[in-house]
Amino acid sequence: MNTPNDSRSPSVTGWCYACFAYDIGLSVDLDKAGARLRDAGQRLKLPVQRRRGASWLGYEPPPLRVTLKPGPVAFGRYETDSTVECTVFNFGGVSIRYRVPIRATLDELPRLSDALYENWPLLEDSRKRVEELSAAFGGAITQPQIAPLVEDYAVFALERFEGAGSLDELLAQNGPALARILRAETGPLSEQQVRESLAERVSFSTSDAVLASWEGAVVLDPEPTDVLTVLEHVNVELVELRLLDNRLDALLDEAYAFMQRQSERSLWPRGRGSSGLRGIAAAQIDAAMLFESVNNAIKLVGDQHLARVYSLAAARVHLADWDGAILRKLDTAESIYQKLTQFETGRRMEVLEIVIVILIALSIVLTFVPGGGH
Repeated sequence: MNTPNDSRSPSVTGWCYACFAYDIGLSVDLDKAGARLRDAGQRLKLPVQRRRGASWLGYEPPPLRVTLKPGPVAFGRYETDSTVECTVFNFGGVSIRYRVPIRATLDELPRLSDALYENWPLLEDSRKRVEELSAAFGGAITQPQIAPLVEDYAVFALERFEGAGSLDELLAQNGPALARILRAETGPLSEQQVRESLAERVSFSTSDAVLASWEGAVVLDPEPTDVLTVLEHVNVELVELRLLDNRLDALLDEAYAFMQRQSERSLWPRGRGSSGLRGIAAAQIDAAMLFESVNNAIKLVGDQHLARVYSLAAARVHLADWDGAILRKLDTAESIYQKLTQFETGRRMEVLEIVIVILIALSIVLTFVPGGGH
């Protein structure tokens, strides 16, 4: 993106990363998926630590990184480069990442941020890439299905800036522009919105900073790779938690409908109760396993800076609220399952008691029948 210089705003150079998060199934065998690709993908590892005092961190298991070169995607006055990075996680999440080169003034970037908000050309292209990957993986995916839900997130990685002095001066003098980038707004924002957008900032040194919002993030850092990896993971985690929340809603509805059917059916069991309970239990297990896999995928305990970056981005997209809602629904589903199990057990005991009474009555009747006692 080449534009004339604006003396009132600092010139910046870097990349804008447009990330799209999807879910393609319950789980993915990453070794098998990599083997099925013509150009085998590489397992992602975070780069060697460049900050003193930071111990190793990474993924368990490492996701699969696949690099595609389908050519640039144009949207309005902007265009991506020819490379698309695809990151596949073992819990079924996929992140599709595009790059848009930045060589502009800071005041011009809100227009790019606004253009990326619910960007249909990139949405359509990213879904196409996901469909191609899903088809290529084949049997490596358990319960394959591309969920309709998608989360997009834009990360402005500004590696160099000129005409703004120090980083503190850049933040102090260009707060409104940075807030508009974060909010994907081209018009002026209120002072309250600007303050809220810039209220929390994560920095490791005097030359870097991370700002985040629901729509995206601004990373002022000459080496943004590790921060970008964490932000991309937060976006994938968000889509997985939203999808899991929807699945649990459906599970609770199914459990309620099952309870209604059980209460309306005849006393004598016909075998459908056990199969229905097994289906509810299986859905519970799948949901619990997915929740644990998503929350335990990335290890950030050893790096306080990246842990703070994760906490900031997670707070901006309300991951804690999604976690709380999912835990409550898992508890509710477990409570309903226990009650249904008790109901089914009581129903079977009643039937067994009736059978015993009938057999006793039959044996008594047979004693009065000639030859019935022999």
